[in-house]
Amino acid sequence: MSEWPLRFPFAIAGFVSVILFYRLSKRLFGLQTALLSVLLLILNVPFLLYARQCRYYPFVILGTVWATSALKSITEKPNPIFGLSLFWA
Repeated sequence: MSEWPLRFPFAIAGFVSVILFYRLSKRLFGLQTALLSVLLLILNVPFLLYARQCRYYPFVILGTVWATSALKSITEKPNPIFGLSLFWA
């Protein structure tokens, strides 16, 4: 059996965290800053190494970005997903 099926969920979690990070930074700082921050995140070697390892790292990154995004959205309007995101992180 190859390692690809085992690493796939962790790579997806890393990919989704990049998308959520883009949405959060766009909401907080604007389009240009969001693009620059996502570019720096994608080119960050420790992030890439952590995102492809079969450990808990990508899910911690995803949970942290998700909880921060939910915290920002709860200040704008009530959101029941906030509690779930904090449980995840």
